[in-house]
Order: sequence, then structure tokens, then C-alpha cells
Amino acid sequence: MGYYRRRYGERVQKLVLDAGFSCPNRDGTVGWGGCSYCDNAAFHPGYSTPGKALLAQIEEGIEFQRVRYPRVRHYLGYFQAYSNTYGTLERLQRAYEEVLSHPEVVGIVIGTRPDCVDEEKLDYLSGLAGGRVLKGWRRTFGGSGIDGGWANERSADSGSGANGWRADDRSTNDRSTDDRSTNDRSTNSISANSISTNSISTNSISANSRSTNGGSIDDRSTNNGSADGGLPEGKTIDAPIVVVEYGIESCYDATLRRINRGHDFECARRAVEMTAERGLDTGAHFILGLPGETREMLLDQCDAISSLPLRSVKFHQLQIVKGTAMEKEYAADPSAFYRPGLDEYLDFVIDILERLRPDLYIERVAGEVPPRFVNDTPWGLVRNFEILRMLDRRMEERGARQGRLFSK
Repeated sequence: MGYYRRRYGERVQKLVLDAGFSCPNRDGTVGWGGCSYCDNAAFHPGYSTPGKALLAQIEEGIEFQRVRYPRVRHYLGYFQAYSNTYGTLERLQRAYEEVLSHPEVVGIVIGTRPDCVDEEKLDYLSGLAGGRVLKGWRRTFGGSGIDGGWANERSADSGSGANGWRADDRSTNDRSTDDRSTNDRSTNSISANSISTNSISTNSISANSRSTNGGSIDDRSTNNGSADGGLPEGKTIDAPIVVVEYGIESCYDATLRRINRGHDFECARRAVEMTAERGLDTGAHFILGLPGETREMLLDQCDAISSLPLRSVKFHQLQIVKGTAMEKEYAADPSAFYRPGLDEYLDFVIDILERLRPDLYIERVAGEVPPRFVNDTPWGLVRNFEILRMLDRRMEERGARQGRLFSK
């Protein structure tokens, strides 16, 4: 069962959005050219294009999703392209609140870089998630699924801050690893949360153990939750879901310099801690196979990942996108890249999962880019859901489970 179905009793689908943001390593603030593996233009779903009004993107995205998921009634606005906190607070407020005004949107997912947040922005997001910004906002799960929006009333302190596919939904329009600020532009992705519960934990960190600030998923409901943590049929939330997803990519500073990220791992740690301290739902994305990183290094970084106060983690194998700086680097020295075949990758991912904290929600374990955008397809045309089934079987064969080798 997917995380949102577990929490809210029904499927909640992401709608990929492009709000026209950029990145500080593209415009000269911390560098030029962006991340060496990134080509944003190749990964927009058809309805999500720069310059199109956000509400228009939502309407077109809903129509797109309803072809595949006609029963879905609630959506998350997924700010994906580039770094979606890279702007003034006023610009962020306009974008986020415009999306949240749509009656079928129950929350937002904000993909960004760890060097693009500060206390003022995080305080605002905490207020948004804690119900202190959009007074009168509410959504009802079950029944019609639509509660009619909110009273369009902002609290006085909100201005300065009141402080692909996932495996469970297999969306063809969740167009990235986790965000376009992380910039490993996989159009489709695999979520480990649909793998059988005897192999991978689908638990999440209780946000109320991180903060008493009122921004957690666990306290958004105006009603008591059901026994399994979800909301009873027909119950209401009076504050939007707010998720902040950081593109961290690697725990190794040498790698981050090599791929032109423009920040170090300590920057990522600080951002994650600041976000989690405010009770915000916090996720991170990592790329497996960046140049210079060995299999052993990728396994060793599991301890660092587990030490972060994250609710969720996404992993993707590195995919060499045409026209990027990394394509040239790979052509010059392919031996610098760890790129296992599919069979080896299954065991590799299991080795990672066994070393991770058992309560981490694993949203994705691999990605899929349309063949026309990559310089090779080492796994052939196998689809993500097929890989998930293979991974599930392999875990059962090995008797593996998430967190088996984790030690505090």
C-alpha cells in the first residue's frame, strides 16, 4: 500500500508542475551550467511547460491522469523543475498558494536544493503545513473528495513566515527522480513501498517526534486517524500536505564538486535538520553511480543517509542523458562509473536497503528515461513495474528486509 493511501485512505496522485524557477549553479550565483548530468528540457510531461499558468497545468495534468486513474480525486502539486525555493518568499507564496487554491489539490511537494532554503522560507512552510497561513482551507477524503476550497483568508503572520511512475501509483507523468532541482531527470521511477511488507518497511518517521511545531503529517487531521494511521472515511484535513524534497545526490563532497552541484554534504545536513525541526515532511534524493563512486562507497554512505532526520528517500541509478556534460565525461572514461547490469543492481539495491534505517520510507529505487534521451539503455526496455517484481522476488529469496544490517 502506498504512503498516502495508508495515511489518507485513498490514492493521492502527483501532478508535475513547472513554476519557472532556476538553480544557483546555473545563473552564476554559485556556478554556471547546472549539474553535469542535467537536461531539464527533456523531462517535462506535455502539460507542464515553462510559462504556462500553474492552474492550467493542474487542469491539464488532472485530465492526463484521469485517463489512467479515473477514480483518483485528490492530487499533490509537485513543484519539480529546477529549484523550487530559489526565489523571494513572496514569489514562493504566490506559486504555492495558487496551486493550493485548486479544490482537488490536497498539498504540495517542493523539490529543491539544500542551499536554496533559509529560516524565513521554512517558517512559512511550517505555518502552511500547520494551518496558520491559509485560514479556512480544508479538504475531505472519502465521499466526493472535494470540500470546496478555502475562504481565501491569510493569517496576519504568514507574510514573514508564521514561523514515470511511483511503484504504488505507476504514474506516467511523475517526471523525475524526485525533483528537477535534483536534476537526474528520470521520467519514470520505482517506489519500494509497494514491495511486499515482509521485505521492505513502509513505515514513516513520526513527525511529532521531531517537532512540536504543528507541521507534521501526523497532526493535520481535524479528526482522529484510523487504526492503521490513515484517516477514516469522509474525514477532513484543515491544513495542506507540505513535503520538502532535497536533491542531495551524494554524501561525498568530492563527488558533489565533480558534478558541479555547488554545495557540500554539510549544507544538505543543515537544510534537512532545519526542515525536520519544524515538523515538515522531509525527503531526499540520491543518484547511484556518479563518477568516481564505487559500490563500496555507495554502501558506506547508508550510515550518513540514515543519520539524517528524513521521512523518505529516493534512489535512482545514474542515466547518461544526451547533450549533458556527463555524457562527454562518460565517453572519455567509462571506467570511472559504476553502472551495474540489472541483475547486479537488484542485489545492490537490496544491500542498500538492508543498511538503511528501518523506518525510512523508500519512495523509489530506480528510474526510467525514454530511450531517445539517453546514450544507451544497458537494461534494455524492461519497465519499472517489472523491476519492482524482480526486486520483490529477490528480497524474498534472500530473506532480506530493510534495516536488517542497520546499526545506530
